[in-house]
Amino acid sequence: MGMPARVRSRRSDEGRDRSSSPDDPRDRAARLVIRTVTDATVYGTRVNWRLRLATDDAREGDPWATLRTLTTTW
Repeated sequence: MGMPARVRSRRSDEGRDRSSSPDDPRDRAARLVIRTVTDATVYGTRVNWRLRLATDDAREGDPWATLRTLTTTW
């Protein structure tokens, strides 16, 4: 059974309230970071893998697109 996901957001506005604007670069990028325990078999070895997934997304106009996902162990 996996651990509950913990989601952290990165704020570049130093915690101050601000209005959102499509022209502001801070409103066109996001990163989702998840830590999980995953039961998987890799090269014949079955283990509960402790994984950290960091996904970078970007927005052009209305739709969002995933740029990359980096997976590491923790």
